[in-house]
Amino acid sequence: YHERKHQIKTIDDDLHYIDMQLKDKIIQHVNIQSPICITPLSAGSSGYGSDMNEI
Repeated sequence: YHERKHQIKTIDDDLHYIDMQLKDKIIQHVNIQSPICITPLSAGSSGYGSDMNEI
């Protein structure tokens, strides 16, 4: 049971890390593409779902 719990925790950490990486990429991409300053929140929420589907 403990071993399994540890595995789930590890996967959870990995997902969180990937999530942060994705958000950074999206924010950088939007900042380069658009002269208008977009907040990280809106940059993260737009196109976020579609990125998750491609993984």
